[in-house]
Amino acid sequence: MFYIKWETWYEAIRNEYLRVSGRHSRVMVVGFSLGAQLALRLGAEYPDIERCVCISTPMKFFHQYLPTQHVLKVAWLFANSSRSWPKRYPQGPGGPEYLIYPYMPLDALFAVVDLCTMNRPLLGQFRVPLLMVHSRNDPACKLEGARRVFSSVSSPYRRMLVFEKAPHGLMHDGSDEQRELLARSILDFAGAEVS
Repeated sequence: MFYIKWETWYEAIRNEYLRVSGRHSRVMVVGFSLGAQLALRLGAEYPDIERCVCISTPMKFFHQYLPTQHVLKVAWLFANSSRSWPKRYPQGPGGPEYLIYPYMPLDALFAVVDLCTMNRPLLGQFRVPLLMVHSRNDPACKLEGARRVFSSVSSPYRRMLVFEKAPHGLMHDGSDEQRELLARSILDFAGAEVS
């Protein structure tokens, strides 16, 4: 049995949003990877969020033809003691990228995949102004999945920034230029006229 559920993460995010929005009239939500999917769900539930930024949004994983949920359930049978899925991708002179963590607990990964599945029917309810940032070569979350999310939301104002060569963790593993472009893009989006 998996121990981690996305509902636990979402409850924590929702509670924090309610706390912050009780103090401030304008709230912008920024989510990375799993956080991007949590932000999408939050925006579908709370359309009064000022803006939303989703970075490296998961929807399609690793390989487009693998049924990820079923693969994880089978893998759990063979890896129930460590419950990890180490995966390395070579990334230039800085060494290999480990999809942010050297080991990925299978139950956490299953929870992310489950959240993506549960979010699909809600994307049409998402109307918050949206900036999506993704890498064309993201080894964990395929660009095709992010594009599917982008085309499914109902936000009247939405923009997508695609980095040609950047890792999944482009906020900390990308080049200085990429990090500067990301920061500038988020700041520009925060001040953009969206009505």
